[in-house]
Amino acid sequence: MSQLGVRYSWGGGNAEGPTLGIRDGGVADSYGDYKNVGFDCSGLMVWSYAREGKTLPRSSQAQAVSGAPVAMRDARPGDLVIYYPEATHVGMYAGDGLVLHAPTYGVPVRLERVDAMPIHSIRRY
Repeated sequence: MSQLGVRYSWGGGNAEGPTLGIRDGGVADSYGDYKNVGFDCSGLMVWSYAREGKTLPRSSQAQAVSGAPVAMRDARPGDLVIYYPEATHVGMYAGDGLVLHAPTYGVPVRLERVDAMPIHSIRRY
């Protein structure tokens, strides 16, 4: 929750915190992510878990196949919520039907309804 409002930056973030984004040759470049400090969705999860001494894979696709699967009805705060399409987005279940995530270009880290996007899976580490 301490990262609410931090800028979205594609490729940004690691276990130490927000970082410069990276060039993608397209949309991220048009938002200047490569020269802005922030988090992308999976980078925010890496940083969050590092606070608890846990290491996560860096990409949302890798995060989607690690950990243990959990049914939505059994989700607990801290579980990762993986979204369609193709497990390209991830957030952290915050409880009370909310997810904390770095949504997309130009949108800072925020809380949103967990079901605002189609859910692919829930993973517990």
